[in-house]
Amino acid sequence: MHNFAQLAFITSQAAIARLWSRVAFQVRQDQLELVRDHATWVQMQLQTLSVIAMTAARLHKTEEVVEVALFSETVLQMGNEETLCDVATQNALRTIRDVLHLCLPDSSPGRARRALKALDALVPLGAPEPAVSGAGNTLLNKLHTERMTALLLVERSAWQAGVDTVLSAANQALEEGALVDQLVDGLLDVGLELMIEASKRPLETPELLIASAVRLVVWLDENSAALDESNHQYRFAILRAFTEEGPGPLSDVIGKLPPPKQRTHQLDAWAQLGMILREQRESMRYRKIFSNPPPSVSVTHSIDGGDQLNVWWRDTGPAAPELWVHAPAIVTVSSSGRIDPVRQGMERAGLPEVAHDEPPQPTPGWLARLTTDGINILDAKGTPWVAVEDIPPQIMEKICAHGGLTLIYADLAITHSTDPRLSGWISLATRKNQSCTDNQNSLTPWWRKIFGWLF
Repeated sequence: MHNFAQLAFITSQAAIARLWSRVAFQVRQDQLELVRDHATWVQMQLQTLSVIAMTAARLHKTEEVVEVALFSETVLQMGNEETLCDVATQNALRTIRDVLHLCLPDSSPGRARRALKALDALVPLGAPEPAVSGAGNTLLNKLHTERMTALLLVERSAWQAGVDTVLSAANQALEEGALVDQLVDGLLDVGLELMIEASKRPLETPELLIASAVRLVVWLDENSAALDESNHQYRFAILRAFTEEGPGPLSDVIGKLPPPKQRTHQLDAWAQLGMILREQRESMRYRKIFSNPPPSVSVTHSIDGGDQLNVWWRDTGPAAPELWVHAPAIVTVSSSGRIDPVRQGMERAGLPEVAHDEPPQPTPGWLARLTTDGINILDAKGTPWVAVEDIPPQIMEKICAHGGLTLIYADLAITHSTDPRLSGWISLATRKNQSCTDNQNSLTPWWRKIFGWLF
């Protein structure tokens, strides 16, 4: 039964391995006379416990990991130094130790913690590993060694070499049709390390690092049948999103993950890292839209320039131009969340909140008036909200041609395409017999007077 369980695990049938390993362990517990001597019984129980530990980790059975720790303590107390020095038993002890280090919950009973300490004493971390025999054990050892080597290379910025190493081991495992789950975990672990390396470089992710991650994604895409667990698929989706440009793909993937309480600790760590990388990319996008805006965007004011308002003119082709405005310095955070008094005031004054795909609707009473240097936007009561100077000539021509503009209160640099925003059509006010280029007196937005001490 033990051998059958081990074979099932090597061929990636973890559920079957779990069943037969537990049966084998329990039969020996109940019928000690089946084993020829006490020392052999201890060795066999520990070796079977190592299979139970691996299947529990593979299937995310936390309660069974705790059981392994408790059974290990009991069996270890029944053995002696001579019994435990057997090569196969030493490998079993290392496996149990590694699983407990990775998967034993903090809330585990004291006995489980004592078992882990005993294992650390018997097979210290970093101690030379004994040679292994058997095709399955040899391959398992190779995957483990290559994975650790690859992680070390990636950590030292040898990204391509790290990926070469882990893919070499993965190809061998795939060719032999064994330990597919382990090879996928190894590839994803290296992908995770690449993402960690990217998080250490918030200003810009090196192209070679992304290219290395892309190689992992391509391999897993080509061998997608190996991704037979939802936990694998979720992590792979995050890795794929990491290789794509911008914060959007990461946002989409993280939004589709199970709720935090339903995630494994491993998946939750991936999700947290994904959110960090998403925020980094949003920040990078924010900086780039000021330093190197796309052709359709004109930046006339920015917080970098010391002004009170971020202003973007967005050319939308034949349609009227969009004026995006945002007052970031006035946004505050309280116990009830983020408070943006300018946004709240505009909404109360009649600028509606709309979905991203809604066309701009007329905003009753709101007007855009030309000034000496630019344009003022006022609500129905005549309260000035936006004063913009130095309007690009091509934008001014389009405003005149369309008789108005679309006003959007949102941060163009970090607003996602699906986010709601305040938006409305603002008609251009002109007096009778007055041309579009005639100017009016400039007005100061009310909130500039209130918050003037900030600027």
